[in-house]
Amino acid sequence: MEERKGFGTNFGFLMAAVGSAVGLGNIWGFPNKMGACGGFTFLIIYLILAALCGFIVMVGELALGRKTGRGAVDAYRTLSKKFKWLGWLGILSAFLILAFYCALGGYCIKYVTVNFGNLIGAGFGSGGLGGGDVFGGILTNQLEAVIYGLIFVLITLLIVMGGVGAGIEKVCSVGMPALFVLLVICIVRSLTLGGNEFEVAILQADGSTVVQTIQSSALDGLKYMFQPGYVTGTGYYEPAKALVDGAMVAAIDGIPVVKHITEVPNFFSVLSTAGGQMFFSLSLGMGAMITYGSYLGKKQNLEKNALIIVIMDTLIALMAGLAVMPSRFALDAAGAVGGPKLCPHISPHKTVAGSVGGLLGSVLCAVVVGRLFSLGGAAPYPALWGDVLVGLLGGFAGQVGDLFESMVKRHCGIKDFGTIFPGHGGMLDRLDSIFFTCIIVYSYRALLLYIL
Repeated sequence: MEERKGFGTNFGFLMAAVGSAVGLGNIWGFPNKMGACGGFTFLIIYLILAALCGFIVMVGELALGRKTGRGAVDAYRTLSKKFKWLGWLGILSAFLILAFYCALGGYCIKYVTVNFGNLIGAGFGSGGLGGGDVFGGILTNQLEAVIYGLIFVLITLLIVMGGVGAGIEKVCSVGMPALFVLLVICIVRSLTLGGNEFEVAILQADGSTVVQTIQSSALDGLKYMFQPGYVTGTGYYEPAKALVDGAMVAAIDGIPVVKHITEVPNFFSVLSTAGGQMFFSLSLGMGAMITYGSYLGKKQNLEKNALIIVIMDTLIALMAGLAVMPSRFALDAAGAVGGPKLCPHISPHKTVAGSVGGLLGSVLCAVVVGRLFSLGGAAPYPALWGDVLVGLLGGFAGQVGDLFESMVKRHCGIKDFGTIFPGHGGMLDRLDSIFFTCIIVYSYRALLLYIL
């Protein structure tokens, strides 16, 4: 049998593992979700989860991979055939992630091509168009998006065909230090941007607007990230729509309509978003670290390697935030902070990405709990599809409950339900999702017992 070749050096392993963890989850996802979840509040919760949970799970996955010397599926099967399905869940997660990575990787290659065209004055440059217009052109030209996506797949295929040492290790050993240098350059440029004045139409509680000039600079972005209470004290501005002559408009006479945000999402919403970001960013739960661990030598220090990976991943995430947030506040104080909103008129902080992440987290939790109960034989349980179903229904019901509670507050013109947790929605804001989810889970369980 041909000898299984691994990483040539521990540095190569670390760069490959960090390269797996560092990616869209850091460069795009971390600033995006931090912006949608109140800045400093999200940052603190994320750091606590990474230290107390991410490190432990990282050590466990690396240890499992090194102990068995197998990939995700075979590693769990080596432990017990009953846990083989966990490995397949990891494979499924990687497959789903690859689906949108191909599209976003194609976008990145398109931007590289456009910027290179600008440098040499070629016709395939931006032609004076802004970044938003270039991206809009990609979305409308589906054939071009597919071609660039296929180029990304081809590049990835060539690297993987090179093997662990000659392919992945060599590319990551050069690519990761280069990424670090590029981020440092972006941070320096972002922090040296001067302040600007922006004329905006601020939406009032009664639906009217007041035209006002606001000032914003890179320093405001740093305060948003690191100053406790900045959102609830000073606040920031986000795009909004106002009712003018019977129509909802985003600008009045060319002046953008904005809303002054002075509240952060509820604690459980931030916790779930930060937890999902932590698992996604560190490549945990998808079998990647198990596979990397299978190539580790027996003399390698697992705890040390895991700690370095978590620290490097978190450092890159913070650097991405420093490159994005100050520039947003300096260049576009009236622009969006975070991703597309789910229901901006009901709950301005909830994003589409957070909603999807919440559903996936609910499904994962339901599958794990359901399989553990089925192994114990405590009660009759259906196949895996039943766990997925209750996870989807419970996750959906929880989000409906959260939106319903927000809608009631908007209708009644109040900010908090009661005096417990003032400024953060009150006590009911901590329990709304649980109430709706419990109804679904109880009904599902009762129906299950009746059928079985």
